[in-house]
Formats: sequence, C-alpha cells, structure tokens
Amino acid sequence: MSRASRLRLVLAVGVGLVCACAAVADDAVSAPECSAKVCAINVYAKNLVTEPCVGYSVLVVYSTANGATLIQCSKFQEPEANRLFVYDRLNREVKSFEFDAGRSITAEALATAETEGIPDKFASRPLCAAKHREAPHEGELVFIEKRPNNSEDNPYCYRAYYVGGDANSLRVRSDEGSELSSLRARETKAQEWTKLKATLARYIDAGQAGPAKQARTAPVIADKAALFRSPDAAATSQMYLVKGDRVEIVDESKSASGWVLVRYVTKSGKNIERWIQMRDLGTAEN
Repeated sequence: MSRASRLRLVLAVGVGLVCACAAVADDAVSAPECSAKVCAINVYAKNLVTEPCVGYSVLVVYSTANGATLIQCSKFQEPEANRLFVYDRLNREVKSFEFDAGRSITAEALATAETEGIPDKFASRPLCAAKHREAPHEGELVFIEKRPNNSEDNPYCYRAYYVGGDANSLRVRSDEGSELSSLRARETKAQEWTKLKATLARYIDAGQAGPAKQARTAPVIADKAALFRSPDAAATSQMYLVKGDRVEIVDESKSASGWVLVRYVTKSGKNIERWIQMRDLGTAEN
C-alpha cells in the first residue's frame, strides 16, 4: 500500500495513525492530503516528534481557510491514550485547546458514522445523540471524543466537535451546539506544546497546499536585547539576547509598531519564543 493510500485510510476511518514502522521513507512528513480546504499530513521522522508526544505517532490537520490547526498524538491500538492540541497557527494570541482520547475525522467519515458508527477496538460505536448534527463547513476541522453512554448495548458513544474561527478567534463547538473552554486559564499547559508546534511549523502550509515557506532569520545587533512576553514595553521578562545571536522570524504582524515575534534555539536545543523590538535586529534573510 502506498504512503498516500495509508493516509487516506487513516483519515477515512478516523481510528488513529499508521504505526511508526511506516516511517521508512526519506520524507520527514507525508505530502498534504487536502479536501474542502482542510489538509492533513503524517509525521514520519522521529526526530520531529518532541514532548509532549515522544513515543507517539503524530498527525497534523489544518485549515487553509484560516489558522485552525490540530496536532493529534496517538499510540497504536490505544486510542484512549491519544492527545489532541488545537491552536491558531497564524495568531499566537488566540486561545488554544487540549483534549484527551480524541481523534481527527473527515467530513465523509463523519457522515458515514451516522449510520455505521465509529470503528472501535471490539465493535463499532455510535455517535452520541445530538440535537442538530450538521456537516462541517468548508475549512472547518472535525474530531471525535469517546464519551460514556447510558446504554447496555453501547456503553460508549462518540461526540463530534467542530473547529473553526476567523482572524481574531478560534472556536471549538460540540455537535450539541455548546462552545468549549480554552487553555488560557492554564497557560503552563499550553506551553508544553510550544516546542512541537515550532518544530512542525515549517511543514504546515499557511496558505494553499504546497511547499512549506522557508524560515527567515535575522541577527541581533544590540549589545543586549531584551525579550518580552507580549508586544508591550511593560511585558518584560528576565530573558535577553546578545549581539551576534541569530533568531528566526515568527510573526511580523506588529512590525508597524516596532515589534516582532522571534524564536531562539539555545545551545541545549530549547526553543524560546518571545517578542523583541525591531531596532535590536539586523536585516532579515531567508
């Protein structure tokens, strides 16, 4: 079976990822499989899988209509061990979400599940009862999560969730119509995903499916350049860079007011993302 066929099978049945033994190809990730402005890639290279997903297989699903992005970390035949992180790759100030035991699913597989259920370890399980379940909108991500069900024949069912938004917000709603709370109140939890997000960012196309954009870097030209938690002079941190350090440009949306978000990799391999004043940087290069 070809790599593309394996990915189609994963997305069609929504039961998890191809086992790590499939990563025998030279490609770091699979080519994007896209439909209705939603694309998915499997991560093959083990060195790309960082905490909190070391030892897991990784799938990334993203919208080309907006910044909605989902990272799914799975263990073969252990869907209850899955971890899902949902965030906006285009706006780091938008709230993020985390879920346990969830799995991404395509719109086609969701429609099939209405009558055939979701494949499970021992038998297919139905979707949970919903007042009004609809097909996802174009560019909207969908995932499912196992929930207890008040039925002897089907002790579990699957609740469907829709991920969408715009330039200023990211929303996750259930097929019951309710919106879910984000991780903003648990900021340290969201920080666990920072390195994995940064590692995979170059393989996620922010526009239409195609080659990933090459990272732009710039040198620090100030003798001591302070780093800030947000693009605000009052949001100081104890971190700083020195002249000659080189950073990757992450976000230039605040450049008009003199700020840019950068990523710096320490000698130990730790990724640090902070805001810096543009006057402290030299000319950016590809």
